[in-house]
Parts: sequence; C-alpha cells; structure tokens
Amino acid sequence: MLPRLACFGLPLIALFVIALPATAAPSTLREVPWLLSLLALGLIGSNRLALLGCAVFGLACDILLHLPLGAFSLPAVSLVLSLSLLRTPLLRQPLWQALPSIGLLLLAYEWLLGQWLIQLGGPALPPGWMAPLLATLLWTPLALLAQHAEETF
Repeated sequence: MLPRLACFGLPLIALFVIALPATAAPSTLREVPWLLSLLALGLIGSNRLALLGCAVFGLACDILLHLPLGAFSLPAVSLVLSLSLLRTPLLRQPLWQALPSIGLLLLAYEWLLGQWLIQLGGPALPPGWMAPLLATLLWTPLALLAQHAEETF
C-alpha cells in the first residue's frame, strides 16, 4: 500500500498544486490540469480518498474563484464517482479503446459544470470542448506510466 501511495500520491498532490492557480487564470485551457488531476484521482486513487480529495480541492477552487460553495466541487465529485465506478472496465481495455469513453465523460463534466453554475447564479461558462480534448490526449502518457507502475508493484 505504501509504495502505491508514494508512487501515485505525490504526483496527484503536484497536479492539484498546479491545477488550483491554473484554474484562476483567464484562459480557455485553464481547466486542463484540473481535469487531469480529476482523471488521475478517479482512475488511480482509492474511492474514498478520491472523493474526499476531490471535494476538498473543489471547495478550494470555489473559494479561490469566489464562486458559491459547491460550484466546482459537486460536478467534480460526480465525475470522480463515475470514473471510480467505471475504473475496472476502463483500465482493462486497451488505452485506445478507453480514451473515447474518458473524453465523453470529460465533455459531460463540462456540460454539468456549466449547467450547475447557471443554476447557482454564477457566471455562465461558454461550452468548451478544447480542455476535455487536451486533457484526454494528455492523459495518454499518464495512463501509460500508471499501467507500467501498476505492473511493477
């Protein structure tokens, strides 16, 4: 348990440290580190730790962006929960078969985030597909590293 935590825990913390300030940046690609960290949390971390970490960092994002509490955390928790429920089929498939499913889940997250912000009365985000596409493509080397690390332990 400890080698797996050391192997995956430190990169996850580094991704979140990068993701929080990047989310506050006024760019269309600001969500790519956030989406990558959510993917890593949902597909690599344990279920309870993934949901707890996702909720805490989502609330930190809400506070950082001056949004109502739960604006980022609720859609993020729903994405991580769906990823953790689909973890076994996604990780058993070859990477080229899992990537479209991951991309569709990220697009659904973007839609849910936009709808949730509208319901909360926050600023409406324009629907974007660039951040989920880049996060899906950047997930490929991370997934290969995770598969290699899983095989060595």
